[in-house]
Amino acid sequence: SRLVNEFCSRGIKIQIYQKSDNPIICPGGESIESFTDLASVSSLPDLVLSVGGDGTFLETVLKVKDLEIPVAGVNTGRMGFLANISEEELSDSIDMLCNGEFETIERCLLEIVQPSSLFPGSSSSALNEITIHKADLSMITINVYIDNTYLNTYWADGLIISTATGSTAYNLSVGGPILSPEDESFIISPIAPHNLTIRPIIVSGESR
Repeated sequence: SRLVNEFCSRGIKIQIYQKSDNPIICPGGESIESFTDLASVSSLPDLVLSVGGDGTFLETVLKVKDLEIPVAGVNTGRMGFLANISEEELSDSIDMLCNGEFETIERCLLEIVQPSSLFPGSSSSALNEITIHKADLSMITINVYIDNTYLNTYWADGLIISTATGSTAYNLSVGGPILSPEDESFIISPIAPHNLTIRPIIVSGESR
């Protein structure tokens, strides 16, 4: 409600993602367009606000990733690494957004290409990481190739392939390095490997 009021008072056109049919009205009585698919709106927005925590931000990015629209995060959750606009800073932050006083940072995504049927009907891309994890108590064996060149065989609970954005997430929890957000590298981090000499490795962001 506060976001709606802040934008409406500035004369900014807003569109709201919602699955219900309940209409949302500006304080002045103007109706607000709602949508369930961003590609179906009357006109694409200049900016998308993700309201929630970092999990909401990750979900938002996957909805707009092919549209090249900047995403800003309003943190109403617990984790605010990505959603870093606090409720206390809301008015000042909206002023800055409306005045163009912000910097857009491009971030890398990961994509699972094969098997193509792994995620039917949903995105196969990730902003944070892609994880291969054991399904039962036994460790698994994972053979890793980078650009068709053999790297290593991991005997572990799993393997994390992380972007720089995800370096402070699951990767950090298993002892992987932290990368600057704009870094285009990927991190390969084993989860509880059987061989103690196995350590995370950083590879080029162009790698397959």
